[in-house]
Amino acid sequence: MTGADHHSVMFLSGTLEQGGTESKFVRLVNRLTRQGKSVHVAYLAGPETLLPNLDGIPTVNLERKGKFSLRAYRKLSNYVDEHAITSIVTANLYPLCYAVPLVFFRRGAIPKVIASINTSEMLSSRDRSFMTIYLPLLKRCEQIVFGAEKQRDDWLAAYSLPADRAKVIYNGVDGDYFDAEAIPESRQDIRVALS
Repeated sequence: MTGADHHSVMFLSGTLEQGGTESKFVRLVNRLTRQGKSVHVAYLAGPETLLPNLDGIPTVNLERKGKFSLRAYRKLSNYVDEHAITSIVTANLYPLCYAVPLVFFRRGAIPKVIASINTSEMLSSRDRSFMTIYLPLLKRCEQIVFGAEKQRDDWLAAYSLPADRAKVIYNGVDGDYFDAEAIPESRQDIRVALS
């Protein structure tokens, strides 16, 4: 591919631990790779229970230590350069602390940062206080993706985010995985076994 049509996407997560957002990202990354897209996965630290579920996708553990790790940031920056990453999609808010500075504090090509928000509300006072850090980072993202219109509207109202960059990609359901016909036992057999 030439530079003009080369797109290499990195999905950046806090961990590869079994969780809703992380599992969704792994399924998406595998699907994009099967479609021939250039996709990479980076995560700030373990656990990495989902690592075996990645189908041969280039993956890097940034080995973050402490609250913010300059070593992990440099490792991310070097990886972005080495693999000509053009876009970074973050899973949740904390990885923005590493992705957004790449836009402002580096010499190489500047990737676009896309934030994926999977939290509907900041319930604890601790989480709300962290928004003083995350809000300026969110406002510097190319796009902010929400899983539902209500979630997007609530965040726009609460945090005055740029509406023109707030998008909705509905959370999908894997129809094959949840297909009732895929279960060989009848409903009655299952009820008897569970009673």
